[in-house]
Amino acid sequence: MSSKVGRPRLASRQLLQEAAFELFQLGGYRATSVEQIAKTAGFSRATFFCLFTWKAELFWFETDEIVSGLQT
Repeated sequence: MSSKVGRPRLASRQLLQEAAFELFQLGGYRATSVEQIAKTAGFSRATFFCLFTWKAELFWFETDEIVSGLQT
């Protein structure tokens, strides 16, 4: 019987999203690299790409969250 070791996928995605949002606020989208996001969240670049297709995916997620907050 095998068991998974490490953080759950959803928790990992959340940590990367939070790191990206913080870095986007500090330096802007263009100046923020996937490597910076992964390192800030405590992951490798490879792990980032296992969980997300590209950096823009994180940007649009955060944009949707902000817009949703404005609508309520």
